[in-house]
Amino acid sequence: MIKPVSEAEEIKAQLQEAGKVVKLDSEEHIETMEKMNKHLLRVRRELQINLNKSKDAAKNIILTA
Repeated sequence: MIKPVSEAEEIKAQLQEAGKVVKLDSEEHIETMEKMNKHLLRVRRELQINLNKSKDAAKNIILTA
């Protein structure tokens, strides 16, 4: 029979055998993820604000050729 080959599954198995896989389900990990998510939301808002300011500034520029 033909056995399907999945590179992702092979890599996962290798990492687990090497002890490089860690479950992130402790309270500390969850708190860290929440902090990171809040920080990323703040950064995203700042980028959106800067993008809107840039668009507004571009509207006011008179192009001369």
